[in-house]
Amino acid sequence: MALFPHRQDRARRPQGGFFLSRRPRARPRPLRSPRQHRHRAERRHLRGPQQHAFFLRRGPRPRPRHLARAPHRRPARQPPLRPHGGRHDRADGRHDRHDVPVLKRGALATIVPLPTRRATIRLARAVAAALLPGDLLILAGDLGAGKTFFTRALCRALGVPSAEPITSPTFTLVHEHAGKLPIAHADLYRIADEDELAHLGLRDRRGEGAVLVVEWGAPYAAALGGDALSVTFEVRADGTRRARIEADGARSATLLAAVSKGLGMSA
Repeated sequence: MALFPHRQDRARRPQGGFFLSRRPRARPRPLRSPRQHRHRAERRHLRGPQQHAFFLRRGPRPRPRHLARAPHRRPARQPPLRPHGGRHDRADGRHDRHDVPVLKRGALATIVPLPTRRATIRLARAVAAALLPGDLLILAGDLGAGKTFFTRALCRALGVPSAEPITSPTFTLVHEHAGKLPIAHADLYRIADEDELAHLGLRDRRGEGAVLVVEWGAPYAAALGGDALSVTFEVRADGTRRARIEADGARSATLLAAVSKGLGMSA
């Protein structure tokens, strides 16, 4: 019988105690090829720029399958968007009132380039030739854009004597001119509401057969009877000028068609 039996029992027990004996076994490492071992050995002895050059020479490692990027595909080509959602009919070349990049006769809106003062005079003469008693012209544009110059050329084309001064009625609000047709030239910039507009009697003058030429009159077009031909003078960033002409009724659409024809625009 052994003098120290507990020593023999200790030798038979697994080493490391209870918790270490229950430790999970480590997974075996995957086998590496000789080439991989060689790369690891080379990389172990490299430092700084040499290690960086090593990775550049080796190139990027392939991505795992679950992290691989999907192949790049070019997105489907979408049809070009038109400004302001304008529709275009290829059959007759017509545009709606929000899409007016070309010159067309009979459309609801037309853009006329005004490269020179002579071009503005030509536009005024084309409008004067198509006017009828009771027509309404709404002029818009920044200060110095050409509203008063256009009105002066329009009055001269309607037979107003050259000796009669034609200026903007900024303070008097309304100027009367007599030509082939009676003309009421108004400036509504200082008008606050339709009650002040009613005191000017412009709608009555229109009913009597006068042609109304109204600067800054877009907010009061309906109060003046509607069906107006709006002429907006624009000065672009590059210094070029143009006029945007819009019609909002049957008579103004007919007037716009006549003006386009007078300017020799394509049908």
